Order: sequence, then structure tokens, then C-alpha cells
Amino acid sequence: MTNTEMTTSVAYSDLVKGEYYFFGQPLFEHLIWEKDLVEIIALSTGKNTLTEEEKKFLNALAMITAPPDPRIWPLKAARILASYGCFFAGLATANLCLGEARIGFHVLGEAAQLLKEVNCVAQHTSDNQVEEKIYKLIKTKKHLAGFGVPLRETDERIDALRLAAEQLGKRNRLTYWRTFELLWHILGKTKGLSPNIALPTSAALLDLGFQVKDIPVFCTTTAQYVFAAHAHEGAQKASPLLQRFPDTLIQYEGKELQQSPRSRNAD
Repeated sequence: MTNTEMTTSVAYSDLVKGEYYFFGQPLFEHLIWEKDLVEIIALSTGKNTLTEEEKKFLNALAMITAPPDPRIWPLKAARILASYGCFFAGLATANLCLGEARIGFHVLGEAAQLLKEVNCVAQHTSDNQVEEKIYKLIKTKKHLAGFGVPLRETDERIDALRLAAEQLGKRNRLTYWRTFELLWHILGKTKGLSPNIALPTSAALLDLGFQVKDIPVFCTTTAQYVFAAHAHEGAQKASPLLQRFPDTLIQYEGKELQQSPRSRNAD
């Protein structure tokens, strides 16, 4: 017989008490008074407690990792779909663009896993051989998640995140952040590669105790305010330019159109 029972550790409701519980914590009695939004998002991805310093850092990280430039492809896509008048279509589009993409929040999980592998090598290798062993590991990878910066030499967001991490590092051991810096040094020297924001973001969240699988979920959720802003304005403006590209700006560059014998005879 098929088991039709569904279990969840996320939430449940007590209709007798008129209370809802989110990861075991009462909503009306506790969460709405004691937790801010970034804590609730962290809680939803398995991080139960945060210090005040960690909360400040995560608020900064949430804004640093989600720049609001409308030229960025998920935001551009959100505006195009929302231009037909539906905010929800735009918001959904921005999120769907991220699935298994080579850039964006999906990459954070791969970057975090890379950092864990590199850190494992570093922990079990003498100082005079560590760079050589890490480089050998890197050569086995077909794709280096967290490296590559389009249209510019370096990712300016890393400088902002480093300033926030320096404040966090006064009371936390930033093991994976140091691994990120080491990896940057090795690949910069051997391949001339620069990291993008995915690598230090993953490093910082690993240092805060987030699991690899939870990191993309946390960052995607905290970025929703940017997605929502562009989807909302796109739906409000409903720009005809986004709905249909002007024919005068389109140039055909394929083979010349051929006319069938029947069509020529008809002429």
C-alpha cells in the first residue's frame, strides 16, 4: 500500500492555541518579536542562531551579492516578462534564470564545494608543498566555479565584502576565507584568473556554519528584494519596447531568401 503521509520539519500549526511554529519556534509568541528577516531566512536554511555581528554581516552580504543593475541578465529577463503587465511573471523569470546557470547563485554551491576540497588539501599538506598540491587539484577540474569576471579586471563587490568580513573576523575564525585568499593567489599567479563574488561569498557562509547545499538557497532568498523591485517597475511601465523589438533595429544576415518555381510562376 502506498504511503500517503507527508512529513516536514519546517512548520506546523496548533489550531487549539492559535499558533504557528516555524522550525519549532512559535511565530506569534517569539519569532515576530525576537527575529529579523535575515535571521528567519538563515533559520529556513538550517542556521539556528546568529550573533549581532553575524547578523550585520549577513545583511551586508545580502546587498553586496545582489547588485541592482538592470543590465544584469536575470533582472533584464524579469523586466521583459513583467512588461506584459504581470509582476509575478517577472519575479518567477528572475528565479528560473538561475537554475543550473554557470553564473548567479547556483554557482555558490559549486564554489563552496571547491573551497572545502582545497581546504582539505591545505590541512593535510606541509606549507612548502601546499601550493603545488592545490594546483594539482585544480588541474583536475573542468570548470572552476567562482572564477571569471565579465567586462572588467576584478569584481568590485569583493572589496566591499572583504571590509565586512574584516569586522566579522575579529571574533570568528575565518578558515574558508583564508582558503579563498590562498586559491586566489595560486590561480592569479599560475593562470592569471580573478575570482568573482561567488567564491568569497561561499567562503564567508561556510565560516558561519552554513552547509554547501544551503548557501545558494540563502543567497537566492535574500536577493528577492532586487528581483521584486525590477519586476514591479517592469509591470508598472509595461514598456512596448520590451514587448516587441522594433523591426527597424533588426537586420537579417542569413542566406538570401529563395523563391520556389511555383511562386515565381504565380508572379
